[in-house]
Parts: sequence; C-alpha cells; structure tokens
Amino acid sequence: MIWTKTHTLALRSVYRAVPDYAYPIHWYEAGDEDAPTLLLMHGFMAHSMAFRRVADALSQDYRLIIPDLPAHGRDRTYHDHRVEPTVASLEAWFQVLLNELDTPMHVVGHSLGAVISYRAVQDLDCIESLIMVAPGLKIPSQPFAKTAVGLIPSRLSKFVFTHRNTKIFEPLQWRGERMDDFEIAAYAQPLRQPDRMKFMLELAADLLTEPDRTGHVGPVDIPSLLVWGAEDRTIPVQNAFDVKAKLPDTELFILEHSGHSPMEDTPDEFLQVFWDFHAELAKV
Repeated sequence: MIWTKTHTLALRSVYRAVPDYAYPIHWYEAGDEDAPTLLLMHGFMAHSMAFRRVADALSQDYRLIIPDLPAHGRDRTYHDHRVEPTVASLEAWFQVLLNELDTPMHVVGHSLGAVISYRAVQDLDCIESLIMVAPGLKIPSQPFAKTAVGLIPSRLSKFVFTHRNTKIFEPLQWRGERMDDFEIAAYAQPLRQPDRMKFMLELAADLLTEPDRTGHVGPVDIPSLLVWGAEDRTIPVQNAFDVKAKLPDTELFILEHSGHSPMEDTPDEFLQVFWDFHAELAKV
C-alpha cells in the first residue's frame, strides 16, 4: 500500500530481484532520478512511512530511496531462509541492498536503521555521509525482557493492530500530526500479519541479547551527525552522550521538543538540522 496522500510527493514502489535472495527487495523512490541519492532507513516495527512528514521536502533536492526492512512494510525478503531475524542478518541484507543500488549516497538512519547503517559504513565506501537519528546502540533493557518478548504469541497481532487500537496507540509513539484513516491502514496492515510479527518478535529478542552495542562503536571516516530528541522515552537522551563519546568527530545535535522520532515529532526542526549539515558538506 502506498502510504503517501500528498499531491506533490510521487512515490514509486519498486520490487527489485537480487541474486542473493529468492524474494525481491522493496523500496519506495521519489524525486529526480538524476539527483544525488539519499537513502532513508526506518527503525524497528516501523516501515518507510516513518519519513512521511519529511520525504516531500527532501525529494525536492534528492532522489529518495526508502526501503522496508525485512518483514516490515511491503518487504518479502523475510520469507527467504537466508534472511534471519538478527541484527547481523539485517546488516548483511543492507549490504545486498547497497550493492544493488550501486551508487554513491547519503544515508539517514533512524533507531535500528541507524545501527545497520553505521555498521555498513565500516565495510563499504559508497556512503558519503551519515545522519544517525537516535541509534539503537544502547537500549534500556531488563534481565527478563528477552524472555518476556519470546512469550508473546505472534498470532495476536491481527487482534492488537486494529484500526481502533492503532489510533489509541499512536500518541505513545509520536507526537506530531495524527495519521488519518488512510495512513493508519497503511501503518497497521503489515503489523496484523502473524508471520511478519513472528519475525519482528524474534528480532526484538536478538536486539535484547546485546542491548549495549557501544563496545563495537568507533570513529567513522565520513561526515556524520548524531540527532536525538531531548524527550526520547524509547532510548533516553542520556544514552546519546555515551554514543557520542565513541564518535569524537561526530557532532551531536539534540532537538529539545522531540521524542524518539524527530521526523514525526518536529519535522521542521529535523529538516533544518539536515539542511545545515548538508550545507556544510557542500563547502568541503
């Protein structure tokens, strides 16, 4: 389902067969195909729709590529036995995607998408700059959390993510413009499928196996930026300073009135940070 309702943002849904998988990778494209490429990577239990409030503005200057992570959104690759519900497998999947795109690009990664993007920078030279938005490199966790996640029946998803429940749940996730009925349907549809939810729950368990991944973090040799919401309740802003300490050459910018999803909560402020960062890149 195409999630945009704007008249100016023309999204193109792309399924691309790749040699590595029996199922195609899915992404949305927008903007001029000859413009510089900007890759937008969403986080856990979201999909490409996470960028709905900033994609239109960004598409004016960039060719946007907005993939759906395995089992998220319209992705099909999670059916392939080689795509496992682990962070390591998603990192391998991301490299397959970058190899298929085969072009220099700027990357914005949010939460889990930021973790995957950061790891790719270490191995590939096609990424020219990286903005990490609340990267899930250090997430709050309790000792029983992994076990608790494993006990959640995935078949309940079709009862939990109803239209009504999603409207109730939405303000807990972000604080920006409320989704209309069309957008709620686009958001909830993938989450209602038990096989997708099973993959996501197993991925959550893998994330909780190592909730603190900052021990693997070191400086990157491309222009990079950390963006965090001061009111982030998912990955508290205090963790931003632990990540920043590992990335001495990466600037940290905190958005005062934003939660975990600055693109949703404070899109204008997020875009200003983005434009300022890329304006500095243009001077180099």
